Amino acid sequence: MKKNARKNQIEELMEEGLELDNELDREDENTDENGDIEGNIEGDDDWVNENEEDDDDWDDEDDEQDDDGWGDEGDEEDEEDDDGWDDEGDEEDEEDDDGWEDEDDKEDDDGNDDYDEDKDDDLEDLFILGNSKRRAILDEGNYIAKIGKITAESQATGLYGPWTKITVPFKINNPKDDKVITVNFVASSHLSPTSKLFILLEEVLGKSPSGQIDIREIEGKKVKVNIEHNLDKLGNEWEAIAEVRRIKKKNR
Repeated sequence: MKKNARKNQIEELMEEGLELDNELDREDENTDENGDIEGNIEGDDDWVNENEEDDDDWDDEDDEQDDDGWGDEGDEEDEEDDDGWDDEGDEEDEEDDDGWEDEDDKEDDDGNDDYDEDKDDDLEDLFILGNSKRRAILDEGNYIAKIGKITAESQATGLYGPWTKITVPFKINNPKDDKVITVNFVASSHLSPTSKLFILLEEVLGKSPSGQIDIREIEGKKVKVNIEHNLDKLGNEWEAIAEVRRIKKKNR
């Protein structure tokens, strides 16, 4: 009896041990399965944490240096140049607000103030090719003149044979620029009441010349002259002495 009871007790203990082993095995299996699940959860947590630190899928180095998704050089250019044009263009815009170069502005400022039509006409004449014609410097009209140094030259031939050429220079101040213009009066030395030289001397001296006279006596005298324009055979325009009048002294 005792042996059978002992045997039964041992068998019961063995069955309990088997059941305990089975329970332990099941717990191990559950633990492994839970461990895998827990591992995935922890993995998910780590992945979430990483994404919380970097939401825009760019690496940290790029995010700290470049918020707009472009490189650093682009950001520097964007900060320095907001209008989309390069710096050289911006400097030109700052220096020249009206879109034209400074050099053109200066030309406009100077040109408007100092415009001279006569200068333009002179420049136009430079482009005209061929033989240019002389134009009279003095306008036609009356002027005050001073008689300069008179010259006399012997001419070998003439209409009536040899003759003496007398040149009387009249110096006139040009009222346009105050320059002295010399207009020569040329005549023969022959004195007759109708000759050019006789009429000139009579007007300057205030009396008719008679006998022998040194024509140099009239040098330095001031007279009134009338200027007219004459054309030569080539079409050149010259000033000519049309009339000479003595300046009368006022009675005191």
